Amino acid sequence: MEPFDGSPKKSIIIMDNCSIHHVSGVKQLLEDAGILLFYLPPYSPDLNPFEEAFSSVKYYLKDYDDVLQAVADPLPIARHGYHILYGYFKNYFQNYY
Repeated sequence: MEPFDGSPKKSIIIMDNCSIHHVSGVKQLLEDAGILLFYLPPYSPDLNPFEEAFSSVKYYLKDYDDVLQAVADPLPIARHGYHILYGYFKNYFQNYY
């Protein structure tokens, strides 16, 4: 896997089947830019590492929902959710790519 340099040449985007990913014109816009677009098969979270990461963050935020509602500044708690995602993806890509 190579770092993305901002150039769409020889780029591939793989998305799940979330309805927002099928917005009219997205596929054509990407193809016009030379980017290939593929969709994962429906109901295949095992092919999408983001599902597990977002699941972890959702559980974290659910556990702290009452705190998020009560504190004056929930930003530190939300930042911790970001760090969970960052750590998950860093570990995922270091170990699998």
